[in-house]
Amino acid sequence: MKNILNLLGLCIFLNLSSCDKDDQTNLIQAGIETRISGNVTSINGESLSDVEIKIAEYVETTSGGCYSCPAPTNYNYEFKQFVKTINLNSNGSFDFTFTTSGNGNFYKLFIGDFPNSPLNDPIPFYVQKIDDPLGVNLTQQANDMTIIGKEFSLNHAIKKLYLCEVNVQFNLTNTYPIEPFHLLTYPSNNREINTFTNQATIKLFIDKANPQILVLKRNRDNGIRQKAEYIFPASNVENTTNQNIIVNETDFVDY
Repeated sequence: MKNILNLLGLCIFLNLSSCDKDDQTNLIQAGIETRISGNVTSINGESLSDVEIKIAEYVETTSGGCYSCPAPTNYNYEFKQFVKTINLNSNGSFDFTFTTSGNGNFYKLFIGDFPNSPLNDPIPFYVQKIDDPLGVNLTQQANDMTIIGKEFSLNHAIKKLYLCEVNVQFNLTNTYPIEPFHLLTYPSNNREINTFTNQATIKLFIDKANPQILVLKRNRDNGIRQKAEYIFPASNVENTTNQNIIVNETDFVDY
């Protein structure tokens, strides 16, 4: 009987040990080097030396992940750190290696600046260097070793952006809140305008080679939606530009 009890106790211990092991996160071991190379070109021929490439490291989690940090498409991954950050060289080429830290099991490549929006604080103003930053999964699921420890090459074309400050004066009789909209500028960078007695400045991020359209939208008390459009010619310069507009009541049309 004593031997049976000892055997039963050993089985229970082994089962509990097995459960503890299963609950542990399986991480990719530290020290594995992966080579990343390629070229990122500007559609309009500018230098991209101020554009960053980052390798983000994550760990699989069952707690819902991190909603306020750069994340994979699947939010069941918690952001740990950037294990590599470099700038593109003057012609957009890159060739580097990154090393696993032993603290993650999912990796993602980022080109360009990605907003890191806090959950409970006001969204800050973001300087946009390029249109549509790119994110590429280097692992398709946790512990995927298809690319890790090997080589990965990428060629990509992007549109570089430049700051345009639009100085706005208002000549309005109906002062409803106005929401600026511009195709290339993050909506969070275009703050709602509620004060019309003083000049306002709208900050846009524009493509130098094409005309740009600024749209001002408003909702009247009767529910009618209105917009006014302003077209700026291509700037063809690689620095901050300025535009001046006067917003009149007659500029708005129903839509």
